[in-house]
Formats: sequence, structure tokens, C-alpha cells
Amino acid sequence: MTLKTGEMERIYIPTVNRAKDQITFEGLPKSLQDKTTLVVQSWERHQYHYDCDYLVLPEEITLSDYLCLAKTRDFIHKTGRNQKYVMVDDDVRFKRRNSKYSTGISDMEKSNRQCNEEDILEMFQLCSDWLDEPEVSFCGPAYSENPPSDKAYSSNAALTNCVFYNGPDFSPFLEELHTTEVRYAEDNLFILSLLSKGFGNRVSQIFCLENVSLKGKLQDTVWNKTEYNDVWRDHNRIQEIFPDFFKVLLDEHGNRVSGGFRNFGKVRTSYSMCYKASQKRKETTTGYDNLVATMEEYEKVEKPKKPEKQPDYPFKLEVHIFNKGHCNRFAETIGKALSSNRRRFFYNDGKRVLPKNATFTELRSNPISKTITHKTRLESQHWRNTVDFSQDAFVPYITFTVTFRTREQHAKFAKRVKQKITLNKKSIRFPQRRMRVWKYNWVSQWKDCNPKYPVYIVSKGRADSRLTAKTFEKCNIPYYIVIEPQEYDEYAVLIDPKKILTLPFSNHGDGPGRARNWCWDHSLSNGFKRHWVCDDNIDGFTRLHRGRRHPVADGGMFRVIEEFVDRYKNVPIAGPQYRFHALETESYPPFVLNTRIYSCLLIENSCEYRWRGRYNEDTIICLDVLKAGHCTMLFNNLLQNKMVTQAMKGGNTDEFYDAEGTYKKSLMLEAEHPDVAKVVWKYNRWHHDVDYKPFKANKPIYIDGHDPKPHNKNTEYYPFKLEKI
Repeated sequence: MTLKTGEMERIYIPTVNRAKDQITFEGLPKSLQDKTTLVVQSWERHQYHYDCDYLVLPEEITLSDYLCLAKTRDFIHKTGRNQKYVMVDDDVRFKRRNSKYSTGISDMEKSNRQCNEEDILEMFQLCSDWLDEPEVSFCGPAYSENPPSDKAYSSNAALTNCVFYNGPDFSPFLEELHTTEVRYAEDNLFILSLLSKGFGNRVSQIFCLENVSLKGKLQDTVWNKTEYNDVWRDHNRIQEIFPDFFKVLLDEHGNRVSGGFRNFGKVRTSYSMCYKASQKRKETTTGYDNLVATMEEYEKVEKPKKPEKQPDYPFKLEVHIFNKGHCNRFAETIGKALSSNRRRFFYNDGKRVLPKNATFTELRSNPISKTITHKTRLESQHWRNTVDFSQDAFVPYITFTVTFRTREQHAKFAKRVKQKITLNKKSIRFPQRRMRVWKYNWVSQWKDCNPKYPVYIVSKGRADSRLTAKTFEKCNIPYYIVIEPQEYDEYAVLIDPKKILTLPFSNHGDGPGRARNWCWDHSLSNGFKRHWVCDDNIDGFTRLHRGRRHPVADGGMFRVIEEFVDRYKNVPIAGPQYRFHALETESYPPFVLNTRIYSCLLIENSCEYRWRGRYNEDTIICLDVLKAGHCTMLFNNLLQNKMVTQAMKGGNTDEFYDAEGTYKKSLMLEAEHPDVAKVVWKYNRWHHDVDYKPFKANKPIYIDGHDPKPHNKNTEYYPFKLEKI
């Protein structure tokens, strides 16, 4: 038999200290030896003279490294990630079992025999064909010491010493798999990692192998210094990662049950259960309620016509001025005599007064208004034992309302005050504030300043821009970017593959909610209480404090929000406000209760509501939790510089809005929550309008044992300092 050309592309044999004892290689047919690569450590490469290819490991991977073998296998997996490849130990002999076990008809005298060249080629062809089946990503022969099955193969079972892989199947997930966690049972851990991701295997019961070293026929140079405590520690680590599928067996006295590897203790590994659990998770994640059916009745109603365009003029503009000196300057600029008793006027550039008469007259006895404070609000009363927050309003000295009768007068006024004033701009500040160039940013003054919960960025079609990822990189905030499999290569050339999570679905047309639920499941599977999920078009974060929005340099404010929200038992959703909704001159509380949270959300994993809806899924989930009596918290101490809707290519812009506009987006929200949401025309497009007033009665409830009394202990945990950028 000859192996089909182009099937198994490469055979990798990791080896060390066996320059003249290549049992596996010497037992292969010549056609397979030609596809073989010996993987050797750099210090002994010169000792090997076999006629084959060589892959030399990085110099730091040596026998002195505790994770030597695990790192070697990881290096091979990354080398072969785009191939159909075999990884086989250097001390293996292949056998063929008597067919009586699987067919009932004996074809040899003994229970098994050594494989000849034809048998080995047949085994390789069989495994290669299996890898072409959609449910098989890795496979191989059984271990000869395990009793044979009554079938030709078993599925999702143990594999060891020789494994055939279809690299492209799991290449996008390779950095997520547990390849270098342990020294002992590293193959068990890798198999569980693959099965837990839904990559199935197949184990031949016709072909099997024996390990020559374990039979004492060849010196063992890798495991000859094995220590009992090391094995137990590594086994416990695997049990921590996969507690439902890997068990360290103990007797009634708490001691390890004898047996297993080197008789250091038995374990029980449930491979099939691990794979089945992955399929259940897949069903949960991929089964998504896009709410399209909910809209059917609503879509039968004729789409309303856009409101008739109202005349642009007369047009009113508010001009805010913050001191008396600037009032005089404004009067001079527009050539008009102004007074505090006449704050409304029509502008006519042709009726300018003489410069000496263009002044401002103050007629009020007490023109200085009191500042507007947030400190009486409920939210400010809760803001105790955390970082300082102060944001009282800068109240204008005076506000003039200027009316323009024509576009010409409007344009001349704008030229006089040297500002761009569109019809969408309802107010300006005079004189215009200079563009602020921030020279300082907020830096956390404690070591563990990053978020304690995982941070996910759901991204599509934005590998080049990746604004949120760049922001987190700049702030050294750990994150995952969650992408669809067809875009892996585009993202992997720009982002560390260890940070990339690849979804098990693509181009589903259901919006980002499906991917966000997948992130939720990923966080749950890793044992976290909450997780962050962010849009991919956030260009920085700032801290609002004392009338300034200085950039943040790290993840400290995220940690502050986490610790604050964890004080409450009924706040399943929280997140930062948009930067353009929190002005430096206005008064705001540190957070706002019971409103929408968009684009960057901290979600409690035990929340009974999940993402749903093709559009407006963020508003829908917020209304779901609010109607259940829970609270949301929109934080003003941390602001996100979110790009406005439809301003960037990629994401929902490409998938929905460019083709469909925003009407269906708003209609879906009204269809799902008609009591509080309506479709309206604003911002020059169809939009939704939500009434959050019914949820004012929802009050945050402290967890048991939390002391809300003011003290400085917690505040000292989170010191910040403005430092020069």
C-alpha cells in the first residue's frame, strides 16, 4: 500500500539523548521517513545523523527546564498549526490487533502482532481519512495495554504517544489551549483542552502501540528524575482546570490510590464527558434569540414617513459666557450694546454700533449664581469609602439667546465669533475654549491596579482600526479580543495570538449579542463572578473629576468600579458613561442609577437575563434587569471615548446599518418593550426613545456584611496621582 500524496504532511518526533536509538523513526517505511522531522534540543543537534529533516528547539528549552517536554510539544503544535501532522514519541512500536475483537473473525494466531510496513501505511491512511471528517480533529492508535473494544474505533477517548492532528481545525484556538501548564500528564491536559473546545477525536482499536521505554527496553532520559510531589502538584493543577473531568483518586484516609504513572497515584479522566459538555455549551451559545419573530406584527404596519422638514430659520442659539470681561469682549465682537436685562435679541450684522458703544452693562444686583452640586443625590450618598469624586457645575455668568432670521446672518455671526456653528449646534461658549492638550494623566498608586474580572472586546471587520485594543494595550490592561474564525489571520498579525479568542460561528447576521453570550460562557467556565464586554471602537478612557477629563493611564478606575459594584447584591449591569455625555462644565453624580449601559459593560455572570435581539441588545438587556427590580449603575468617574454610531466601517455599520438604516433597530426595541420604548425621529434619523422613570424606585441593596459607614480604610486602597504624560 502507498500513502496518498498530500495526506499527512509531516511527522514530528520529539527526541532527546537518543542520537543512536530512534526506535520510531527506524520502524517507519521509507516513504514516511521522508516526511519525518526529528525535533531536537540545540545543544545536541550535531550528534544526530539520520537522513531526515530536523527542527531545532529554542536554546532555552533543555532538560533542565521543568516544562521541557510540554514546551517542546507546544513548539511543535505551533509549527504544524497549518498542517495535517503527526506527533509521535521516539520510542514507539506499532501493533495490529486480532480482528476477532471488532468483527468476531480471527485473522491471526495471537491477540496482536508487530505491524509491517503495509500495516503502518494503512494506519496512516486511515487516520488521515478520519481527519477529513468534520467531527474528527485528532486521532491515533490505541495504547496496547488498554483492553480492546468490540468496535473498530472509539470516539473521544484517551490518546497517547502517537497522535494525528488536523492543525487548521484548532489553530485559531491554539493560544487558548493548555499546552505548558504542567510537566506530568501534559498530554491528558491537552486532549481535555481540545475536547472542551468541541474538537472530537477517534481512537483506532485495530491499530495500537507499545512504549519501549515503559517496558524497560530503552533508557528513559526524560522521566528518570520524577518526584512524587511534582506529579501530585501537576495532577492537582489539571483537576483545578477540569474539575468535572479529571479526578485525583484518594482513599478513605485522603492518600492517593496506588497505581497510575510510575505508580505515583491513579487518576480518572472522563474524556467523553468533556466532549459532550462542550456540545451542550455550543448549543447554549449558538442558540440565540434574535427577536426577529417579535417584530413580524410590527413590520406589517406601514413605516411612518419622515417628519416634514421644518424651515431652518429663524434659528436660535444660546451663547454661554462665564465672566463679565468676556461679556464686554462679546459685545465688541458682534458690534452690539448688551445688558443683563436684555438677554434675547435678533442678530443683524448690518446694524453694528460704533465700537465705543459696543459694551456690556450689568444691571443685576447679585449676578453670581450659586454652583449646582450633585452631593444631595442618592448616588452621591452611596459614594463612600472609595476614590474621591467632585463635579459641581460651572454656572455661566450669563447666557444670551441669539436668533438668526437668515442663513446669511447665521454665517456672518459664526465668522465674527470664529466658531463653526451648524444647525445641529444649539449652544456655544464664548470665547471658544482652546482644544485641550492633556499633559497629565491619572496613574494608580498601588500594584494590583488592573481589573480582577476578564475583559472581552467583541470585534468584527476592524483589525486595522482596533481602537479598544490599542487603548487597553496603552494602559497595560489584560484583555481578550473575540473574533470570527475567518478573520483570525487579519487580527493575528497585529495582536498577540494569546489574546485572541475565536468564536465557533460566523456571519450569522444576529448582531453582537451572540458573541457576547459566548464571552459570558467563557467567563463562567473560568470561574469568574463578573466580566467586562466592550465594543471595538472605544478610543480611550478618561477620569471626570473637579471639572477636568484627564486620561487614565491604567486599569485602576476599572478596578474601582468592580469593587464598588461588588458591594451590592442587585446590580447585575454597570459601566462607564460616554465622554461626550459628561461635560466638564456640568454637575454630575459619581454614577447614575437605573438607566442604559452601552458599549462597555460589567456584567454579573449569575444574572438571569442574557443578551438577545438582532439590534439594540444593550438597551434590551438593561430594560430586562430593570423590570425585574434590579439596578444598573452608569459611572461618571470613568468615561469612555466611544465613536458615534455608524462613524466607522466594520461591526454593525457594515452588517446592518449601511443597508437597513436604523428604523428596524429602533422598531425591535419598541416591539420588545412597548411600555417604555418608542420609535421617534431625532438626530436626523429614526431612533428609539426610552422612558426610564418607572425604574426610579429600584434601590441598590448592600450585600450581607457590608459596612456603609464612612471610613478611610477603603479609600486608602485606591490612591491616584496626576503624572506628566
